[in-house]
Amino acid sequence: MAPVRASVVAPSSASSTSSTSTHISVSSNTTTTYVPAPGAVRKPLQERIPVANQQDKITAHQQEKPHVTVKKEPSTSSKSLHNAIRQIEYNTSSRPVVKSEPVPVVKLERSIAKRPADGSLLEVMQKLENENDAQTARDHEREEENKRPKREEFFGWDDLDAEDEGDPLMVSEYVADIFAYMQTLENDTMPDPLYMDTQRELAWKMRSVLVDWLAEVHNKFKLLPETLFLAVNLIDRFLSSRGVSLVKLQLVGVTALFIAAKYEEVMAPSVQNFIYMTDGGFTDKEILKAERYMLQALSFKLCYPSPMNFLRRISKADNYDIHSRTVAKYLMEVPLLDHNFLPFVPSLISAAALCLARKMMGHEDWTPNLTYYSGYTEPQLLPCMERMVEVLKKPSEDTFIFKKYSTKRFMKASIFVREWIHQHLQSLAHSN
Repeated sequence: MAPVRASVVAPSSASSTSSTSTHISVSSNTTTTYVPAPGAVRKPLQERIPVANQQDKITAHQQEKPHVTVKKEPSTSSKSLHNAIRQIEYNTSSRPVVKSEPVPVVKLERSIAKRPADGSLLEVMQKLENENDAQTARDHEREEENKRPKREEFFGWDDLDAEDEGDPLMVSEYVADIFAYMQTLENDTMPDPLYMDTQRELAWKMRSVLVDWLAEVHNKFKLLPETLFLAVNLIDRFLSSRGVSLVKLQLVGVTALFIAAKYEEVMAPSVQNFIYMTDGGFTDKEILKAERYMLQALSFKLCYPSPMNFLRRISKADNYDIHSRTVAKYLMEVPLLDHNFLPFVPSLISAAALCLARKMMGHEDWTPNLTYYSGYTEPQLLPCMERMVEVLKKPSEDTFIFKKYSTKRFMKASIFVREWIHQHLQSLAHSN
């Protein structure tokens, strides 16, 4: 048994030495330390407690009262010492004091877990924390990927989403499923292309005037393109299920744009802004009441995949060419004014707009990448493109959409399209 070191702290007063319990700390070293309390009289060295006698007292006390911890509240004069050592305790067990060994890391992890952990899994987790091992794992994945046959060897298109694997905002691992879901969703948000037959006071020309006015309001508020497409879709779907008088048609348009702005925008215009745009034609109560009525009529289904969503996807296969993209945006907004485009789904309109824009820019080929990322072949796009050309043949300089895209901000896309249509008609006339 190793010799024992005893530390004795005397009470604050010499007269209370015999009647007050003493705090003793026991350890396994051979040194004896005596710490007097503040104000206590220091005794000569020979009068201090011998080690052997002190050990006997401790052993006897352990046999009398096992597992007892003696504490003494310090006096005012000894508070500084008490705060320094906080508390002196001793273990009165009859067994010798043995220093416990630290618990291994694996055992500690298993004790914390609710269920037994697999040793091999724990080793893998520890290895992943090592940067060298993580780099080795990435190199191994690249090596395995290189062993696989390239997709373009079988399908003729490139995996353009692979370059976005390091960008979490691009969600490259889910992007194919997302757009597949959007193509399914667009079929559920299609209006009735013949709904004007059930309207007693309205005509298709009135719808065109309303949409062109909404495009101007949309531009004044500097809203997102998706907001305008959603507003027009809400109008068509609402008119497909409800009859509206002519005096309430503008209220329907304002309400649809109000709902679309709150759905798409971060900072949507207030009701007062829309009242100002209508020149006080409607009150805030009328707009809010119409909003509730329209949402109930649409069953609160506001998720609409607009052509802009698909154009952003297809532009990836077009190397994000800014010229063809801007012309395609103009060609997508022109169909908003024509009811003959109601049977076409948004994904088809966006693909046809980009395909026609590329032809106007001199790019005649519809590459396998464009076919894959748009989901349409060029023959499937021909009916929609022919309809776009027919609409562009008619003079449309008075519409706001034409004026908007004739500015430098939009690279004068509408003027470019008008000149191309004029040259195209001349070439057709000479060929005939």
